[in-house]
Amino acid sequence: MADSIATIVRPFIAFLCGIFLSTAASAELSPENFEFKQISAGANRPGVSLDDLTRDIVLAVRSGGTPADLTATGPHDPADIAARAAALVEEGLLTERPDGSFALGFPVMTLAETPDAMPVSPALIDESVALIVAHLPEVRASYAELAGFGHVPFAESSLLILSNVLLDNWQINGIEADILGAERPGRGGGNYYLALMEKSGPEEEAFGIYGNHFTLLDGLAVGLYGNRRYSGPPNIITLPDAETLAARLGSDADVSPAAVRQRLAETLHALHRDPAHQAAAGEIVLLREFGLIDGENRVLIPVFGMATYDALSDMASAFRPELAALLRAHLPELRAHYERSPYAAHGVSFEEYFIWWYHLYYSRVTDALAERGEVRIPAAVNTTYLGVLTE
Repeated sequence: MADSIATIVRPFIAFLCGIFLSTAASAELSPENFEFKQISAGANRPGVSLDDLTRDIVLAVRSGGTPADLTATGPHDPADIAARAAALVEEGLLTERPDGSFALGFPVMTLAETPDAMPVSPALIDESVALIVAHLPEVRASYAELAGFGHVPFAESSLLILSNVLLDNWQINGIEADILGAERPGRGGGNYYLALMEKSGPEEEAFGIYGNHFTLLDGLAVGLYGNRRYSGPPNIITLPDAETLAARLGSDADVSPAAVRQRLAETLHALHRDPAHQAAAGEIVLLREFGLIDGENRVLIPVFGMATYDALSDMASAFRPELAALLRAHLPELRAHYERSPYAAHGVSFEEYFIWWYHLYYSRVTDALAERGEVRIPAAVNTTYLGVLTE
């Protein structure tokens, strides 16, 4: 991500989630089923690599061992293990106790433990769905005034609006401030939340959590929201393989991901302004395959500038007081679950516990809204939007 550009234009995204998939081996847990996720903004990034070695060290500690235990069971060099463990301690992600044992400062969320350790009560889901449904008339009225959305029926934007705007990307900073009133944990040289999550399979993201991916380009930005951003059908973020791109765009075309994203985003922007825009045939084919334009080259996704971004922020802010009040009513119950959880025993703060619980919460609410038909999951599985940084 181009943080310098984001600073100039004000980022479209309130936080960036980094996901790192990896492989290795462990006796108790299967490392290849785990992925790191982080919540950070701007230059706040981990100062250590979130790679296979870090993952394996974390899982060894999570299983009651020490980093040194990996020397006999894994492919890593003992010197690398010792150096990385020391770096994790310095970063504040691990704590070495006086007796030589280690504790984790962030949650490892397993499929076996998380449902009981971070439960989202059905009653809270029902109350949240009812709250959103009660606000639908005013949300729809505000939606009708959004520049860049007029060509997209509300149903087609429902995942973006009801989940990403009201609950996730446009909302989460306000929820952190209203509910937690605390800065993100200071680690290394920055402030960020981190979790290592176990996946149930290769398709859906860990625990079915919906997330926002935002890629800054030259003058434009592409947003992708869903819970199969990297495993669903190819999209403008993931793209097909280079051979497929060359077949679509021409064997002499620059098929590097950055170049293709820029060209596709520029073509989308041009078609939004004028469906008669003469675009390269291969780009049209790809945009249709991604479900971003129809057979008449009409753009099917929102295309908006900073004024609309701010209007979406206002929509989230208007909804926040009632959402925060609802969450506060359930905080005593949630704190009780935290105190009994393995995360508290490992030294994970309630603030970090809460923020990952909140991701589980809004994802389950989104699922419930989809089951009711209030949210429509796109045929492309995820929803895409185009930001125009100069408008």
